[in-house]
Amino acid sequence: MSRESMAWDQSEKGYLTDAERIAKNMDVGVKGHLSREEAVSFASQFQDLKKDNKQIKKQLLMNVELMHVLSLWMIITMMMKKKMVMMETLIVQSNQLQPVVHHGIMIKLLWVV
Repeated sequence: MSRESMAWDQSEKGYLTDAERIAKNMDVGVKGHLSREEAVSFASQFQDLKKDNKQIKKQLLMNVELMHVLSLWMIITMMMKKKMVMMETLIVQSNQLQPVVHHGIMIKLLWVV
C-alpha cells in the first residue's frame, strides 16, 4: 500500500474502503486531507447525485404506476372479451325470438341477419 493510501486508511486495516478511495482520489494535492475547496466540490457532487437519485426514484414509481394501469386495462379488456364471446354464443344458440336467462337476467335476443 502506498504512502498516500496509508494516509487515507483510517482504521489501518491495510486497504481502502470505497469511501476512503473516493476521498483519496479527490485529494488533488496528496495531502492526506481535503481542502475546503475539495470538500465543497465533494458536497456539491453529493447534492447532485442526491437530486438525480430522487428523480430516478420518481420516474421508477411512475413506471410502476403505469404498469399497474396497463395491467388493469388488460384484465378489464379480457373480461369484456369473455362477456362478448358468451353473448355471441347465446345469440347463436338461440336462433329464435325467445328470452334467454343469463345470470338471472332475462335478455330478449333478436337474430340479426
